[in-house]
Amino acid sequence: VQTCALPIFCACVCMCVCVCAHVCVCVADTGPEADLQAILLKEAVYRAVGLAAYELYNEVDFDSWYSTQLTQELKITDKRYTMVRYRVVWLVGNWVGVKMSAELRPNLYAMFVSVLQRREALVVRLGAVEALQLSVDDFAFTSEAFSPFVASIVELLLQLLADVEQGDTKMKVLNVLSLIIERMGPSIRPHIGTLLQCMPQLWEESSHEGSSMLRCVILIALTNIVKAVEGDSLQLQPMTTQAIAFATDVKRPEHVYLAEDGLDLWLAVLHHTPSANDVLLQLIANMVGLLGLGPPGDDSSTSMAGLMDIGNDGLEVCFKILEAYTVLCVSQPVLFMQHCSEVVVKACVCYLCDVKPQCVMAILNVVEKAVLIYPQYAQQLLTPLLALLVHCLLDDDYQSTVPAFYAVISRAVLTDARFFISFIQQLNLMSEYQGVELFGLILDHWADKLDSVALVQHKKLTGLVISTMLPLPELSVVRRFAALVNMCVEVLHDVMDADDDNGTLYDVLVGATDPKEKTFHHIREQQIAQCDAVFTTSLHTYIASKLEECRFLHGPAVYGQLVDTIDPSVREQLVQFVSIDLLNVTKL
Repeated sequence: VQTCALPIFCACVCMCVCVCAHVCVCVADTGPEADLQAILLKEAVYRAVGLAAYELYNEVDFDSWYSTQLTQELKITDKRYTMVRYRVVWLVGNWVGVKMSAELRPNLYAMFVSVLQRREALVVRLGAVEALQLSVDDFAFTSEAFSPFVASIVELLLQLLADVEQGDTKMKVLNVLSLIIERMGPSIRPHIGTLLQCMPQLWEESSHEGSSMLRCVILIALTNIVKAVEGDSLQLQPMTTQAIAFATDVKRPEHVYLAEDGLDLWLAVLHHTPSANDVLLQLIANMVGLLGLGPPGDDSSTSMAGLMDIGNDGLEVCFKILEAYTVLCVSQPVLFMQHCSEVVVKACVCYLCDVKPQCVMAILNVVEKAVLIYPQYAQQLLTPLLALLVHCLLDDDYQSTVPAFYAVISRAVLTDARFFISFIQQLNLMSEYQGVELFGLILDHWADKLDSVALVQHKKLTGLVISTMLPLPELSVVRRFAALVNMCVEVLHDVMDADDDNGTLYDVLVGATDPKEKTFHHIREQQIAQCDAVFTTSLHTYIASKLEECRFLHGPAVYGQLVDTIDPSVREQLVQFVSIDLLNVTKL
């Protein structure tokens, strides 16, 4: 009957809100009841008011009702009133995100401290957990108002966690704890010690059949804890690394359920770790299995098993983890080459052509970072990849990710232009490209796609690499000298600005590396950026130096002929950024 009554009531409220509101409010606005039938009626009316919270928004002065009546209902200790106390807590949870003033929030949190006490009936405590979740997850929640109560509430939730036995109930309580940690951020640090102490026991208890979902919640809680304690997360690594190893081990059937949350924890741990260590590096072996990169005889990792088990979203997180490892080993290149490089290259080769554009971007970001951070190993890293990169670059199916492909090509050229050109020349001998001037084809395609480059960092990277090519004696470059200069001018307009005071031109990206987040990962990225030409080299100065180098290598006569091929309007624009002497052919 109740199942049928609920939708009928909701329909009546929507159609006749005034009539229903009058009935509900009249019955609800009564004092404590002693008669069992009256108690049951009040519980039903409170439930109705909670279900119709949005419809009754204009009919109920909830702040006044809460302060004068609902809080008084909670003080009645008669066992027969337990159902009303539960329903009051539930009702408050339904209304907190609809109509409760910020001034009453401290009173609300004090109410939770009261109803979560062990002396209270378990059903009321569990109702308080659900209402607390709605209160903390509300957009009006502020850590400042909640802070005075957080220690008591966390302690009481941990007591409740110890008192309940069902896995589903433990999940609900742990979910609320995890949410509190997430919303409170670093200010939760002093209060999570007890929670950490009970985590190993919870993990062990969840080893019973059908407990994978509880372990998922534990992984989420650990992820939020790692993010909250930030730099202090190193002391959590024995626990977090064991959980990651278990959740991402494809030899365990549970990984199907745990891998997604395990990957999120893995990424959080890497971002908040000050430096690489043996335990974290050993976890790379699990990535081999997740991505299906093992040898043919390895049953734990075959073909596209990784993509089938973790999906595209999980795959994207996998490559973010590989990127995090690439950045983590920035001061220890040998460790990266020993433990990570083979997995990075294999994963990129395996998945580059078989995933969605968003994953392609994540893959290429890993390759770009690796070449930028470890230029001494660029040839070793790029040799297995370049042919595939060029193939995808010229394939119409990958047009949405062209800027990311050219970012990798740019890093390759800036690191070792001769290696790149030599590789392209060897590639040109393959049957697929015979009869095609492949290097020239790439340059033409690059020029056509320049407008599709949205990130200003990638545009400047293009300007740096194109200007690097200008002095090269290759016919593909000489024949396209004017087009390459035109590309440089386009980029200059995007990255150069004039000082408001004196009109001096400056590169907007030079020195612009301060990260918004301050995790160890972002600090390492800032250190890398401080050695990146994109953030350290003024583009107009660099282009001028390459034009000067071009004049020196080709000789004044040939250089003058090259300059004459530049469109006059482009030359006029270029004069705004470089010395006129470099373009005034009559003076050569």
